[in-house]
Amino acid sequence: MGFGHTAKRTSATLQLLCVGLTVEDINTMLELQPTWAEPWEGGVHFTENGMMDGKDGCFWHFEVTHPTSVEGNDQLRHLLRLVLPLRSRLEEMRPSPRITICVCWDTTSTFGLLAPEVAPDCIRGLAELGARLQIEVIEPRES
Repeated sequence: MGFGHTAKRTSATLQLLCVGLTVEDINTMLELQPTWAEPWEGGVHFTENGMMDGKDGCFWHFEVTHPTSVEGNDQLRHLLRLVLPLRSRLEEMRPSPRITICVCWDTTSTFGLLAPEVAPDCIRGLAELGARLQIEVIEPRES
């Protein structure tokens, strides 16, 4: 069991936090248009020692939804198929971006939430990309 069997909508998003680069820089480097992006001035950036501030940069997001499935692992696989070929371009960025893959799982379950499971091939793809994984669960609201 993955984590889409009780979902009504699931998506996967590549999120880049880039220091010292503009949205246009990222678009040019990746030859890809973001779903949304925004610059920031004097914002925070991440290092191995935690957050630091004082440099300009941008947030850059590319969201996909698998055309025929709401299964979370299918969403991850679909995004990874698109993004893994860009890995060398991501590695060439200086400073290196903080890479996160976010899976948004909009669940229909009202009888308790089942914990999402990430398939081994998806974990391997995330590791190859050097990406963190974030799972966002949207539970149904009571009327």
